[in-house]
Amino acid sequence: MATTANFGWPTPDDTDLVKDGASAIRSLGSAIDTTVAAGYRYVGTRYFTSSGSLDLTDAFGDSSNVVPRALRVVVVGGGGGGGGAAAPSAGQGAVGRGGGGGAAAIKFFDETAVGGLSSPVTVTRGAGGSGGAAGANAGTAGGQSAFGTTTANGGGAGSAGNAFTVPGIGALLGGAGVSATANADFSLAGGSSDNGSLLNAVSIASGAGGGSNGGDGPTGSGGGKADSAAAGGGAGLRGSGGGGGYAGSGDAARAGRDGGDGYVQVDIFL
Repeated sequence: MATTANFGWPTPDDTDLVKDGASAIRSLGSAIDTTVAAGYRYVGTRYFTSSGSLDLTDAFGDSSNVVPRALRVVVVGGGGGGGGAAAPSAGQGAVGRGGGGGAAAIKFFDETAVGGLSSPVTVTRGAGGSGGAAGANAGTAGGQSAFGTTTANGGGAGSAGNAFTVPGIGALLGGAGVSATANADFSLAGGSSDNGSLLNAVSIASGAGGGSNGGDGPTGSGGGKADSAAAGGGAGLRGSGGGGGYAGSGDAARAGRDGGDGYVQVDIFL
């Protein structure tokens, strides 16, 4: 009997009798069924950029009623907020430090593990930390993201920028990238942020935020540092840290920027 080139599924020979067609179709169908059952087939991805839940009887949440056999989950915590900068006197400057990037947790749920999940599965999107208010105010840490019991912590907060005489480099450290996760097959640490620096009273760079790391999922670059042409660093994206604020000689106090919100990515397999 002839077989297919890739999977060796049986097909009728040209000389086979028509009356044997039903049997040949059954043999082909059984072979295909065995091949499909032996592995998983990717059918799509669902992203959670806000908290919610995954119904295991309708995984895409669109009434298509897809029931997954397996799931691969990427959980990324929120980024830390950048620190604010105090208002300096003449001949002084202040730079806030960037916030750290959130951790990433990666977990594969095979058919047995999916069967052990309680539906619906609670999904939590960790919020990005708030940037420090204008003045010598630290940012806040990013929030924890979760898919059920698989969690990823948020990035550390950027410390405040006190006014000091230039030249110099900020004495306080930027926010730390974190690696704390739970119930994960693999963990990735978020990036730590930069310290700020002062070369003179007008040439200033605040600390850039630390990047997030979602494996082969979306990643976020840390919020950019502020320089003498801007009033504050960039906001974080996708779990990355926010940039710190800056203030040059005689400037008003500046705020830090918010960290990027975390997210949860769910790859769905049949």
